[in-house]
Amino acid sequence: MTTALRLYYLAPFCFGLEESLANAFEAQGLEVQRRIYAVHKTDKQGFLEGLYNHYGLVKRIKLALDRMGLLEGILRRSLNRLNETVLKEAAAYRPHLIFIVKGEILYPETLQRLKAIAPLISYHWDDPFLRYAQQMDETRDTRYRNLAQSYSFYDATFVYDESYIEPLRKAGAKDAIYLMDWYEPEIYKPLTLSDEDRANWGADVAFVGSPYPNRIALLEALSEFNVGVWGPYFRWKEHFSKYPFLQKAYRGEAQGADSVKIYNASKISLNIHDTFQCATSVNNRTFQILASGGFQLVDDRARLHQLFEVGSDLVVFSTPSEAIDKVSYFLGNPVERTKIRQRGRTKAAQHSSTQRARFILDHVKSNVLKTKGEHAIR
Repeated sequence: MTTALRLYYLAPFCFGLEESLANAFEAQGLEVQRRIYAVHKTDKQGFLEGLYNHYGLVKRIKLALDRMGLLEGILRRSLNRLNETVLKEAAAYRPHLIFIVKGEILYPETLQRLKAIAPLISYHWDDPFLRYAQQMDETRDTRYRNLAQSYSFYDATFVYDESYIEPLRKAGAKDAIYLMDWYEPEIYKPLTLSDEDRANWGADVAFVGSPYPNRIALLEALSEFNVGVWGPYFRWKEHFSKYPFLQKAYRGEAQGADSVKIYNASKISLNIHDTFQCATSVNNRTFQILASGGFQLVDDRARLHQLFEVGSDLVVFSTPSEAIDKVSYFLGNPVERTKIRQRGRTKAAQHSSTQRARFILDHVKSNVLKTKGEHAIR
């Protein structure tokens, strides 16, 4: 007799990415208990809204607290509660597997106790070393130390970019596996939009994401077009004074349910990979745009040519001048644009959270559970 595999699932809020993977595990027949933390609140008011809109001030306050020796205590009060909750929930649930996304919020001693309950599986959808975050933060945030001491506790570690495989192994990871990002089928799909929605969420050229130097440079090159930019206000506003065109192009925040409207309503959806953590793979936006039925113009990288028929499923550029030429061409060729949108959507179907959950489970059942004696789990 077999029993359903029980999974304890811990992940930070990530605009639907976290829930979609948990849903996909359930679709594979697992029982899943979820603990989603750091949930993003969009209805901030008063003091919280002020903090959110002045991220630079928040960073300075955090750095000042660190220099006064107060930051550690403040962070630990919050982390202590979360660690205690996770331990109590996992002990009561008695899972066959514990799946942790990122894991910087867990102390090494917590991981040790969780490991006594069930095998630990990790997934990183960011740089698993958080190097850029630490560089930008400059504080002695205890979460960075937690992460640095975590890698050896996991029975398998999945990471979204192959460039991290060898560094993870050197840091103590026992089994580091490459796993690409995915799109969330619950969110990203073609929509029938009203004229009002198309006006509110559409642009000739749309970009959804955070501001990084290479992205700002490309958007500046395209600023003569009707460009719409969506993303975290507190990040974009830091650049408005230096780049006035961004303030004109900025259209607001956009979570998953909004970004799918943008990809449906816009003529061209830009995808510009970051240059500091996504070295060789492709980001989840690659699949989200295509799954929405959007026309994608993306910075060229070798992995795209392995996954898609470039020029038929999506269009790539290598330089800002090439991007300008392709935007001009495809804005003037809507029929060709539609054909590419349709082919890209068909190809994206192979890259949903469902496929990623199946890949994870196949690997774990073959390489972790069997070695742990879990033969009776389907």
